[in-house]
Amino acid sequence: MKKEIFILVIVLLVPLISSIEIQMPSEISQGQTVIAKVSGNFLDPILLNNIEFYRGHTQTSFDYSVGKIGNDYYIYFQTLSKPQNNYSVLITGVRYYVGAQISNKDIEKNFSVTFETSDFKINPGFVITDRDFSISVQNLKSEIITINLNTEINFGSSQGFFDFLFNNQEVSSSESIEILSGETEDIDISLNGINETTIRTITLSSENTEYEIPVYLILELSSEESSNETGQNQTDEEQNETFTEEKNESENGSFWDIFKKENKTKDTEESDSGYTVSEDEEGNQILIDEEGNIVEKNPSLKTCEELKGEKCVVDEEVCDGKKIDALDGECCIGTCEKKEKSKNQKIIGWAILGLIVILLIWFKTKFNKTRRRKFNLPGIDKRRY
Repeated sequence: MKKEIFILVIVLLVPLISSIEIQMPSEISQGQTVIAKVSGNFLDPILLNNIEFYRGHTQTSFDYSVGKIGNDYYIYFQTLSKPQNNYSVLITGVRYYVGAQISNKDIEKNFSVTFETSDFKINPGFVITDRDFSISVQNLKSEIITINLNTEINFGSSQGFFDFLFNNQEVSSSESIEILSGETEDIDISLNGINETTIRTITLSSENTEYEIPVYLILELSSEESSNETGQNQTDEEQNETFTEEKNESENGSFWDIFKKENKTKDTEESDSGYTVSEDEEGNQILIDEEGNIVEKNPSLKTCEELKGEKCVVDEEVCDGKKIDALDGECCIGTCEKKEKSKNQKIIGWAILGLIVILLIWFKTKFNKTRRRKFNLPGIDKRRY
């Protein structure tokens, strides 16, 4: 019987334990760039204001960023100048599934910064872009270090490859580079023959330090090329599903401005009017202009302002149109109007006020009658007084 109860408890606890997972090292070298992968079924996006850091029980600060690639969130933060101590990262104020139930409990991951020094640090810890980019590398050691390069395809198109440029010289992904002590160098990466959305990993490793940097390339075929690729609809739909889920938020709001996808649809650039919200065959939201042309298949990758919508004030305004999820939150494709009290609320209010007036009149009348009433005590002759 005890064994059966124990098995039942384990079965019930497994969804609670495995519902959210933060993958990151538990011991961090000083100066190391930490790349944390957060997996789970989230109802709310993880934004910068949902992330907190603590040293012991005291809140502290880190230089960090957060973004979403596919179904996973990535948080990277810098530990340079952080002393040896015990730390923790908290994700607060987001809802997620625990089995069939919804929870909003804080998600915590403990880690410690050791006395050892990392070989090098990087910036950024993940990349979301539609063009060439660069990764900054700084040597934290007192001697020259050798860094090895490697790339791997995780999802999407396998066509093309990365061209690495270091100190104005081309470097292949199978070669290594050397960086002097204390120097900060940029590894420039250009896209060679990559013209479709894909997720790849760039690995930079030295003798004691290794980074796996996820790179999300948001690319689309030109209209001429896409018309010749009608036989690949299923693959395109799978890419669009991942594409629409990508979101990002940075500390100063400039990260997405640097990497944001350019609007390649002429109708979107020239239209000054609002859009109509509809859905495609797969149930994904799309924006349609006045002429019925699809101008945006993935509105979640643009801000509400870019979508020419409005952000309604919570509890004060309502959307006179359709609401969609934009890059910076819920967006109203229409106009925001002030909430009006319903007729029922007005009727109830007037009824309560009328009832109060009636009660006041009744109490006043009752009080006046009580004051005018005269009492005659038995056995007492009123004429003597």
